[in-house]
Amino acid sequence: MLTQTKILFNLYCDWKHFPPTYRVYFNDELMTEREYIWKNDQQLVQENVPVIADITKAHTIRIEQVKPQNGTFTVKELTAGKLDVTVEIV
Repeated sequence: MLTQTKILFNLYCDWKHFPPTYRVYFNDELMTEREYIWKNDQQLVQENVPVIADITKAHTIRIEQVKPQNGTFTVKELTAGKLDVTVEIV
């Protein structure tokens, strides 16, 4: 059964020297590519990923750094409505 929902989460990153670029995927679909410009690991980006997905299947949000990889990403406070969503950081 398909449902339309928003996957919300806070993305933190600790980095040095230059801002890391990252991509957000829902399953294997690229949703966005951004540069993480905030220097303090206490600041965050509130990601909002609108999707239409099957609530009977498991799904993945993947945070992928674009080389060179110079940041450490953390995802907190993920909400996904009725969807079963896991986070993968690569």
